Amino acid sequence: MINKIGGYKEQFNSAVYKLWIDEYTQEKNQKICKALEKFIDSGDFRMNYTHFGKEFSMKNIEEVAS
Repeated sequence: MINKIGGYKEQFNSAVYKLWIDEYTQEKNQKICKALEKFIDSGDFRMNYTHFGKEFSMKNIEEVAS
């Protein structure tokens, strides 16, 4: 995401919202909502991969980065 919007500092302006709108799908929205529900129900301090039904691994990081 950082590369797509033009660098680290760009995440603090409207570029990040444009990217979000351009990449929005109903399927992604449903996955995010489901993960948020799991996070809230879990009582965890912060959200992580497990709330999305994934395990933290280098493979997951590489998939997100591509």
